[in-house]
Amino acid sequence: MKQKIGMLIKEVDIRNTSGEDLMLFGVSISKDFIKSVANVIGTDLRKYKVVAKNQFVCSLMQVSRDEKIPIALWGKDKSIIVSPAYKVFQVTDENVILPEYLALWFKREEFDREASYYGVGGVRGSLEWEDFCDLTVPVSSIAEQREIVDAYNDIERRIALKRKINDNLEAQTTTIFNERIVKWLISMDELPDSYHYSSLTSIANYLNGLAMQNWRPNNEDDAIPVLKIRELRQGYSDNKSEYCSRSVKPAYHIFNGDVIFSWSGTLCVDIWCGGEIGLNQHLFSVRSTKYPKWFCYYWTKYYLDEFIRIADGMKTSMGHIKREHLDGAKVVIPSDREFATIDSLISPLFDSIVINKTEIITLIQSQNALLSRLSRR
Repeated sequence: MKQKIGMLIKEVDIRNTSGEDLMLFGVSISKDFIKSVANVIGTDLRKYKVVAKNQFVCSLMQVSRDEKIPIALWGKDKSIIVSPAYKVFQVTDENVILPEYLALWFKREEFDREASYYGVGGVRGSLEWEDFCDLTVPVSSIAEQREIVDAYNDIERRIALKRKINDNLEAQTTTIFNERIVKWLISMDELPDSYHYSSLTSIANYLNGLAMQNWRPNNEDDAIPVLKIRELRQGYSDNKSEYCSRSVKPAYHIFNGDVIFSWSGTLCVDIWCGGEIGLNQHLFSVRSTKYPKWFCYYWTKYYLDEFIRIADGMKTSMGHIKREHLDGAKVVIPSDREFATIDSLISPLFDSIVINKTEIITLIQSQNALLSRLSRR
């Protein structure tokens, strides 16, 4: 049974009148709390709103423009403060609806889409509080709600664990790479025997993607998703992704474990683990017929900060790097014997990273599927 949100919540407006030293947070469009970096020197924080455990914080401004409502549930015992511009509310009766269940409803793309539809006109496209309260949510039994919340949280814990494992694996591989290879690039000593210098473009082929709008699929069977910076950053394609034809040359088909380098706009390098997809322009696939993927990945990543600095210095709206920058990026290649030793250390770790990233994407998609099923209850 669907109920109006306004029938399930009440607004809370408690100010920090005592001037207690509480952490200041904001809320992002990804529905997360973010620690504020604003300069609050001279700001009267007594006017700021206090947020306690199991209370929601949301911003109803610019909803139509962003097509998302920044909204999140505070789940820690220690209270925080937020800007007076935020709305703070809580569930009126947790025997009717669980705060965690309502938070899951707010994570759904369909909720954001409906909310943005009701956003008022103008540049900001704000959503009125009354209209927010008129939005509906399906309310099942508390037992069913708890089952859904537990299932979602179980997946969340598994994702967090695999990310922690990958952070450790990444730290290990980076340390080995730096200590066994990079050190010779920054050292004043001569290279050991059989070591030599080369460049990024000598160890790998940096293939720019296609303008996939020119390669539309003929039918559903002919379609694969298009890899743009959006997909690269989130790690997978979804129903907002564009599609291209499978008939594009095999070189432009990307698979799990492929190294991708975004060289224009938002520069980043990552390992794609979201399944088969077509490479769009402004992204390089980084492949080598001679060296393992980890070698190309870590050398590209080593120069990422420098490439970002170069792109930021461009006098264009979309900073980028040129192939000449790749040509000029010097790398060190160890002797065949030493390379084999290093490869025996890094390759198993790198393969585990790819496996874990692939499993993480599968778990995230399971979460999204769980959220999409809420409306059918």
